[in-house]
Amino acid sequence: MPRVQEYVREEVLDAATQLFWEKGYKGTSVNDLVEAMGLNKQSMYKEFGSKDGLFLACIDNYVSNTTQKLSEILSRKPLSFENIEAFFENRVAYLSSENCRSCLLVNTAVEKELLCDTINKRTQTYLTFQEEAFLHCLKAAQLNGEIPKSKNIKLMAKYLLCFLEGMNVMGKTNPSKKALQLLVNEVLSTVRC
Repeated sequence: MPRVQEYVREEVLDAATQLFWEKGYKGTSVNDLVEAMGLNKQSMYKEFGSKDGLFLACIDNYVSNTTQKLSEILSRKPLSFENIEAFFENRVAYLSSENCRSCLLVNTAVEKELLCDTINKRTQTYLTFQEEAFLHCLKAAQLNGEIPKSKNIKLMAKYLLCFLEGMNVMGKTNPSKKALQLLVNEVLSTVRC
């Protein structure tokens, strides 16, 4: 008779995600993972296949849980430049808070050379979704006259993604809310002009 699964997948993924977030992929051993998740190695491998499989599941879990609210901010109707302003206001509040742990996707991108192609492609896919969300808001803002017609909004979407990634790296150093807000104001004024 097969054994019944005795754990909640979401809780196991949350525990593993926290560990990967803290230590990075390379710094997290399988022993660390099974201890944090409360599983034995056999259960971990049966459920996720490998450390890479577990990490992919953690990235997917992170995106569906953590970035959901951010996606909702950018996709709020009607689309406009205000969505982008609200998005960065949210990021400033988070990155200047005591709870800030930066962004798992940015942390993963920094470890790119240590990771398999599947993980790198998945990370890039999620970052591309972020860029596309910026682009949709910028298109609407351009149509609304909030951004000059001459602005290359594809380039501006990439610029905002680069800035966001940089902000997430800065978040690791606990910057002040005021410093982050000044940077956001400068970047957003560059996009609008």
